[in-house]
Amino acid sequence: MEARSEATTETKSRSIGCCFGAKKGAEATPEKPLDKQQRNARMLMGIATSAIGAFLCVVAMRLSSLGLFCQVPLLLGAGATGWFGLSHLVASVTGYQGCPELGAIASLILRRRVVTSCQGWDQVDNRLARRTSQT
Repeated sequence: MEARSEATTETKSRSIGCCFGAKKGAEATPEKPLDKQQRNARMLMGIATSAIGAFLCVVAMRLSSLGLFCQVPLLLGAGATGWFGLSHLVASVTGYQGCPELGAIASLILRRRVVTSCQGWDQVDNRLARRTSQT
């Protein structure tokens, strides 16, 4: 009987690092919309990581103009941080709650909610909610 309940739980979600995504056919759980502080936290993360991505891109172009050929890893890093930053900005604007780098842009493109959960943002959101309720 225990093996059956574990299998049922396994079919509902799958783990990708610190993020959890719903498997095919799982129902979306209703979520509270992000408040202003939570949106601002995602926006700050998006701006910071986008700036890092832009910096890496500029460094890669500068090294390329000097004839140095180590720009490929820098461009890959710029692309990854750019995606991370852009997805957090989209999450901030749309109020996406979950793992921004996995679901925010996908939800926008698909015009439906892509269900994910992120342990890191869940902890930040809980702390911000406690701070807001204390004031």
